[in-house]
Amino acid sequence: MSPIIRVLLASVLLVLLAAAPSIEGSSTGKQNQANGCSCHSNGANGITANHNFPTTYTPGMVYSITIDATGGTQAFVGGFSLQVDKGSFSNAGTLVQFAGLSATHTGSGALSWTMDWTAPSSGSGSVNMALAVLQANGNSQNSGDTWDTTSATIIEYIAPNQPPSASNLMILPGGDTPVDEEIMFSYIFDDADGDSEVDSQIRWSKNGVVVPAYNDMQMLPATATSVGETWTVSVTPNDGKDLGATEICPDSAVIVDVDSDGDGTMDLDDAFPQDPSETTDTDSDGVGDNADVFPNDASETIDSDNDGTGDNGDAFPNDSSETRLDSDDGVGDNADAFPNDATETVDSDVDGTGDNADAFPNDASETARQR
Repeated sequence: MSPIIRVLLASVLLVLLAAAPSIEGSSTGKQNQANGCSCHSNGANGITANHNFPTTYTPGMVYSITIDATGGTQAFVGGFSLQVDKGSFSNAGTLVQFAGLSATHTGSGALSWTMDWTAPSSGSGSVNMALAVLQANGNSQNSGDTWDTTSATIIEYIAPNQPPSASNLMILPGGDTPVDEEIMFSYIFDDADGDSEVDSQIRWSKNGVVVPAYNDMQMLPATATSVGETWTVSVTPNDGKDLGATEICPDSAVIVDVDSDGDGTMDLDDAFPQDPSETTDTDSDGVGDNADVFPNDASETIDSDNDGTGDNGDAFPNDSSETRLDSDDGVGDNADAFPNDATETVDSDVDGTGDNADAFPNDASETARQR
């Protein structure tokens, strides 16, 4: 070949080299290049890119990540480029650097790289990961090298809800409970997930039968109970997501009678439960036997003049000498000489003719004048 031709070919080669695009790889790393490196030929001795990203992640958890490859020539020159779209990198291992959500090598003298990846917060959803790993033969050329790419979707792990529980169930007061007292139900709500209590179901039972009127009430009102009843209660805890196991309170409240006025007679047997001076009303006239002068006569309660006749039936309730007024003349029968004659009351001469009709009221031998 003539010297002129050699010079011409050399000139053309220099022009072609000058026109070639810049390569995509770099011995000091290449961020955001997880789709591989087309500047390196992918040789026959293929490799498999490996990683240990989890298939599911727990929000906020830190994972120790290792990047490497299997197969190929296992040369001592390599690199990688890793991208994620959520979370964060930290604790870069030897020859590893970060740029936001991208990681790559800082030098070509390793075939394995480590770092920490912190999973994103709860509710972030799936994370996408892409990785490219390169093995080079160290000939400072782009021939004889091999690389591989891989990707993965990391699913957020949502822990199943733990149902809540109820413990330390108590009825206050328990046992014998006065009929006029409220009954309080208490328990401890617990939820392993830290969820708050939402609309737990409380069920009160009277003599073994649920009473719906008091559903979900923690306080049973005094008006709900009667003497002789037995009340029990249960709770089914709720965290707003799941119901826990129904728990039955081991206590019960047996409703007993009380002596409100402290007179020794229980209220159910006391006609006057708020009056310590009375317990019985034999004639049911609303006045207790102790204060009723006529405890067996519902029409009488008082005898103001103590004559043995009640005021209601005594024509002269304040005159112990009189009780009747048959003639309606204003004079009681005891003092009226003519109790059935409203025109006469006195017979001064006791001749059988009243003074009003007797012309001689003081002469027992005369009653009328001659005409």
